[in-house]
Amino acid sequence: MPECLEGARQNVISAATNMAVGVLSAIGEATGVSSLIRAVSGRGAGGSLSAGTRAVEAGLTVLAVVPGSTAGTTGGRIARGHAFSKHVVQGGEFTGLGIRTVDQFGSFIDDVIGKASGGNVRRLGNNRTAYWDDATGTAVIRDPGSADFGTAFRPSGGRAYFDGLK
Repeated sequence: MPECLEGARQNVISAATNMAVGVLSAIGEATGVSSLIRAVSGRGAGGSLSAGTRAVEAGLTVLAVVPGSTAGTTGGRIARGHAFSKHVVQGGEFTGLGIRTVDQFGSFIDDVIGKASGGNVRRLGNNRTAYWDDATGTAVIRDPGSADFGTAFRPSGGRAYFDGLK
């Protein structure tokens, strides 16, 4: 490729990368997952391009696993479904627990599932499992057959609601 065309190509790649980083950063700020966005965008702490961005520029798909992100956990999958917008953002059910981001909610859900035992775990129909947390009055329903993998909320009926699940 002639040198002038290679320079133009590099300029286009650089401009597109900077635009994508800007869009991803804005999404990160709006959703509270800026560390994930920063890692996916490939910008290091000093703003330099990482190997991840260079791989994207070369047309490769990069899957970033970021420490602190719950994206791949059961709780993270549930939090990224309807549960966060409905029960955290709109319903305000978890305000007193300091949960404000999807990753915080995902981590909380993972804790409820991990700590539940005995009568606080119930097998339900359709391959679902319910978990109860006495300390917070939270019910988590894991449903691998649904698009959002389940839900988590604080039922107004408390433990009686959980005990009545089928």
